[in-house]
Amino acid sequence: TTGWIGFGISPYTGQMPGSDVVIAWVDDEGKAHLQDRYAESRSLPSLDASQDYTLISGHEKDGMTTITFRRKFNTGDANDLTLETGTTRLIWAYNHQDPSSTTNIPMHQKMGTRSLNLFERMAEKDKPELPADTLTHDCIVPNATLPAKKTVYWCVGLKLPKLSEPHHIVKLAPIVTKGNEGRVHHMILYECDTDVKWHDYGAECDSKNMPTNLRYCRGGTIVAGWAVGGEIGIIVATMMISFYSQ
Repeated sequence: TTGWIGFGISPYTGQMPGSDVVIAWVDDEGKAHLQDRYAESRSLPSLDASQDYTLISGHEKDGMTTITFRRKFNTGDANDLTLETGTTRLIWAYNHQDPSSTTNIPMHQKMGTRSLNLFERMAEKDKPELPADTLTHDCIVPNATLPAKKTVYWCVGLKLPKLSEPHHIVKLAPIVTKGNEGRVHHMILYECDTDVKWHDYGAECDSKNMPTNLRYCRGGTIVAGWAVGGEIGIIVATMMISFYSQ
């Protein structure tokens, strides 16, 4: 959008009330604006008396607005939320129109929420190299048409490769089709002993189309898990996951 954009840190709820909010835009003269605000309700967030976000730059190009800013992890302002380790619940919103003034900001046209891990990511240079004989296997859900629901739990039976001796899982990484990043919230891989005819079969986990053989797999041993905000997992030697299939 080339209108105003909003970004907020929500207090674990993903809701607007109680959020630490930034609203920014680039006006018709190319000047960038940024306001530190706080939300007390589902209405225009109040302007914070202490402006603790520093605008670095802002520009519009090809129908997109880019704003760069900075702030301290802990500003000491009661209206600002402290940036902490772990998962941070973010909210966002935008309107295709710029505010007519710094105090007259129209209501958002689109809004949403996202969970991210802003800290504790291992630098690429610090990640251990994988052994030269490392094998890879992708657990992919076959093409599925999801029902028009806000929340869908989709289960599919997958077959692991046949192995003649024990192996160890040393790395886990999510595979999300480009364009679907906003639809996938988490993935869990369970160990499950089931009939080969159900391999690659998928359906809503608790629907009548889910065979009994697969329905109760969620009660099995969890092999791997990933959720929004997580990164690629490197498993150190003392914590390797072993598995063996026939």
